Amino acid sequence: MVTAKELLSNWRRTTCVKYKKGSVMIDEDSEDVNKFQKCFKLVDKKNLRDGVLYQYIVSDKTIKLIPTTKTPEIGTKHDCLIRHFKEDDKILASGELIKKGNDITYSCISSLFISLMIVIYKEEKIERSKREEYKSNYEANIVKKEIEKYLKDYNIIYKKNIKNKKTKFNPEKLCKYKNPPKCLRYMKTKDCNTQLSNPDGPDCNAGVDFCSNLNIDVLPDVVIPESKYIYKKNIDIPKVKEYFKNKGKKNLTPAALNMYMRRDEDFDKSKFEKTELYWPILEN
Repeated sequence: MVTAKELLSNWRRTTCVKYKKGSVMIDEDSEDVNKFQKCFKLVDKKNLRDGVLYQYIVSDKTIKLIPTTKTPEIGTKHDCLIRHFKEDDKILASGELIKKGNDITYSCISSLFISLMIVIYKEEKIERSKREEYKSNYEANIVKKEIEKYLKDYNIIYKKNIKNKKTKFNPEKLCKYKNPPKCLRYMKTKDCNTQLSNPDGPDCNAGVDFCSNLNIDVLPDVVIPESKYIYKKNIDIPKVKEYFKNKGKKNLTPAALNMYMRRDEDFDKSKFEKTELYWPILEN
């Protein structure tokens, strides 16, 4: 299990917030001491109000909650909440929940939960092909049992996503801080989405400085140099199928193909690998 200290040290969140002609990229990590909002006080689990959306974190000892109805859709709220736990507390889940009568509906929508699952995948040695199934079961069953331990008087219901109105966040407020966030960039929305998809993390030199360009007329395109391109080696499946077809093995399922690739003593994986561009995805 993951401790609060481990989770916080690995935590990073990049968000694109739409603004005027494009989007503002906000990149946060656990070392960014700025608070983009006032941290709410913890809510007593006995005093949950109907219709109020709460952010929760559940550990092996307790569940802690803060209201998030008026919270901007950036990750700092998770940072605020997790600091209420001791460093060695074992964190099991994070997300949102809402009460209606005797029902409490929860989801695991949380940047902190994504970081948690990444660590769990590694600890449990979950194969990539099985991670989505593992995550779905973890959210719907394991997290539910943990929440039921601490909210025993309620009927606990899992939902993948809870739709609830939140106050629209204006990133201009970040510019009013004495020390604005260190990675606050303004660019076209398509370029911001490209930065979000970068497996090595966003480039904090992309776009233009947000606070000094609030009224810019034209946002320049973000040009990614080829030296930053990320390539991956992938198996050329049609070529592999042709190889086994010539050995009399036709119409192989993906599972059967993997099995033969492992067992065939003459099969040299390196001869069937092809290098393909992984990031960025270039427009035709």
